[in-house]
Amino acid sequence: MEAGEYDVRYAWRIAPVLASVALMVMYTEGMLVPSLPAIQGEFGITAAEASWILSIYTISGTVAAAVFGKLGDIYGKKKVLTAIIFVYAAAVTFTGYAPTFHVLLLARAIQGIGMAMFPLAFALIREEFPPRLVPVAQGLVSAMFGIGIIISLPLGAWISQNYGWRVTYHTATPIALLVAFLILLLVRESKYRSAAASVDWLGVLFFAAFSVTLIVAMTEAPTWGWTDERILSLFALSLASLTSLALHEATAADPFIPRQILNRNVIAANVVLFMVAYAMNMSMQTLVYIFEMPPPSGYGLTILQAGIYSTPPALAQMVLAPLAGRAMVKTGVKPVAYAGLAVALIGNVLIAYNATKGLLALVASTVVAFAGLAVLNTSLINLITFSVARDKLGLATGLNTVVRNL
Repeated sequence: MEAGEYDVRYAWRIAPVLASVALMVMYTEGMLVPSLPAIQGEFGITAAEASWILSIYTISGTVAAAVFGKLGDIYGKKKVLTAIIFVYAAAVTFTGYAPTFHVLLLARAIQGIGMAMFPLAFALIREEFPPRLVPVAQGLVSAMFGIGIIISLPLGAWISQNYGWRVTYHTATPIALLVAFLILLLVRESKYRSAAASVDWLGVLFFAAFSVTLIVAMTEAPTWGWTDERILSLFALSLASLTSLALHEATAADPFIPRQILNRNVIAANVVLFMVAYAMNMSMQTLVYIFEMPPPSGYGLTILQAGIYSTPPALAQMVLAPLAGRAMVKTGVKPVAYAGLAVALIGNVLIAYNATKGLLALVASTVVAFAGLAVLNTSLINLITFSVARDKLGLATGLNTVVRNL
């Protein structure tokens, strides 16, 4: 034990198990990206309609991350995490057999619960490791995001191209079940709970209304038009819901979002992480379409080739996330965050310049950008976990997931 509180040997035993949550989800979601054009062709839908395959997952996951993070703080993070993984495994199986586009969207909405796994896994790691080792452990989890993408993009592309996109989901089900049983058997329940707290369901309702209306408006605005009455109505509803949430939380005895977790560090980290998530998601989704679109708009690659060329940025994330964690132990969070931000800015400028200069130049530029974003992302997650009491980590990291989704 360290300082009479931490069982470091146990912590290192469960770290790979909890990190496998990120590996599992990124494997499942990463396989979907190169398959989007094939799904669009099978169901005869437009590109705008196909975007809902990703958007509906984000919408449900945004609400789930905060709600189940709060439930984990109250009832136990291991208990809630295990239940979520079993539901996720069922949803993944359901997705692979979806007979119509609308059924596929329903399955993806249920699958969105998987986003709630990240905050719970991060919180459990923060609880079990002494502060000096938390950045290293968090770096391991962040590396799993990269490993999941490295495996899923080429493998998912190969499976989709040779056996169809549905088979990619069939391969994910046993992995999800394995992770669930490993956590059930090996991970101890959280020692830190807000047992006296209760769920502020009215606050949850206002929060869900704000999140859903905002994401739907942002998703449909490019298609319907930013000045369309429906879009303006959705933005108005979102603003009204946010205002109602703020007024309600200010007077609630046990608010959904405790005021203690809205400190300066958490707010600043979440604002920057919002921009990081935007840059990473935009880069990856745009990259796939540039790879697969026919010349002169794109490079005319097959699904498999697109998956292979999308792998190097994920490799950069896999390598640099753990190194960033080790660097933070020596220098602290801020120097590492500033370094990651500088590299990310340079990389995104290179992407804009090299988009039409050839495949190698485009991929190399994306590697630079993702390297910086991976370092920045790892440092900011650690800043959040050290700025919040451990019995409120589930909700704090859940709200971080919400911000990244938005």
